[in-house]
Amino acid sequence: MKKSVYLLIAALTLICACHPEDKDPKGPSIVNPGDIIVNGKETLEPDQQKQKLEQVATKVLNLLPASEFEDVMDICAKALGDGAVTFEEGYDISELEGVWEDMEEDFFSYQEISDTEVRIFLYLFFSNCTGVVEFGEHKATYKKSSETKVIYYEEDGTKWEVEITPKKLKEVYLGEWLDSYYDYEDVWYKKYYNVTVEVPGSLSASIKRNGKTFAAASFSIDHNFGKDGIDLEKDHITLSCELQFDDLKFNVSKAMYNAKSGDIEFSASIYKGDIFVCSVRFSGNGTYDLAEDGDLLDWDAEGFEFSTNLLGEIQIKGNCTDAVKLAEYADSYFESESELERVVNNINSIIEINVYYDGTSAKQAAIEMEPMVEKDFYGYYYWIEPVIVFNDGSRYLFYEYFDEDDFSYLIQKFERMIENYASLARSFEGLLD
Repeated sequence: MKKSVYLLIAALTLICACHPEDKDPKGPSIVNPGDIIVNGKETLEPDQQKQKLEQVATKVLNLLPASEFEDVMDICAKALGDGAVTFEEGYDISELEGVWEDMEEDFFSYQEISDTEVRIFLYLFFSNCTGVVEFGEHKATYKKSSETKVIYYEEDGTKWEVEITPKKLKEVYLGEWLDSYYDYEDVWYKKYYNVTVEVPGSLSASIKRNGKTFAAASFSIDHNFGKDGIDLEKDHITLSCELQFDDLKFNVSKAMYNAKSGDIEFSASIYKGDIFVCSVRFSGNGTYDLAEDGDLLDWDAEGFEFSTNLLGEIQIKGNCTDAVKLAEYADSYFESESELERVVNNINSIIEINVYYDGTSAKQAAIEMEPMVEKDFYGYYYWIEPVIVFNDGSRYLFYEYFDEDDFSYLIQKFERMIENYASLARSFEGLLD
């Protein structure tokens, strides 16, 4: 029997906690000598912007070296590989045998409503499964407690503690499920199951190694589900969460869906220690098309806005006034250059994407769509490419602007980083063998 704490550690690194008050910095998170920094309404020339982009990209690569992830790779390998630590022969788990049975009974609750109807209650996140389990050197022990905690010691004496804490529990009715079957006399029966789950308003988890936090997470949810079950046309839900692993933090400050208004919002950011790395935000509004059985067929977005921020130095902001039309244009098939140009003009009329630097309001460049035509022995080919448009009117296709000559140093550094991560992945695979 493999020690389950390793699996918990691997799984909990995927959970996320809330920092809804976090805001992106107005300017650079890291300032080095010689950095190009934009002040006020200053605009940069296209060549200066190449230097700016290379400086920012280099900082990002330096922040995320593969060597910093060796520890977590080693832990995941122990959890998932054949070489995971196992209990020695004769290890005493007698105290846990009755606990597992009680936990299973507490996790599922059945109540007969009638001859054809059963109510099933699921206690999510082990809200009723509490206590402290400790895996000692030769024996596993269980102690009754309001906490839900697992303690484990590695062979070298390293102490791991995993704790999960749900709060603000609330019942949510999922709906009615039908089960139909024939009995041994070929009589047709139907049984209805009313399924309810217990959802926490918040959930926190922590993993400590020798008393020091190794990873921490929390999750909060604000929801309003009707008594008739979850309904995509009526309900709303808002989530916020964060994952902290060593000095790396991933924050989802808001993930919101409101069925009545059709609004969707999402905002997330990444920090390394106190250094802001990046963020992304998205908001949209639309109507929902549901099938007769309630399944979601399509979300017709009327419009949306988005923004990204990298190190407080590069901001890209955009919006689309008609997402349905944009999807139609994206699926267009072109048979002539005039038709291609018409579609490109239509796309550019409903989208706007601009580039800014260092938190200023001065637009440095725009991103537009460009019609592309190519002729060969078989005929004409038509497609659309994004172009960067600078304030002086110059236009560059992406592969023209980000050429190998000007970005050779960055390309080499990026390739080295990829090789380092690939080497780390191969080492991980080797540990699993």
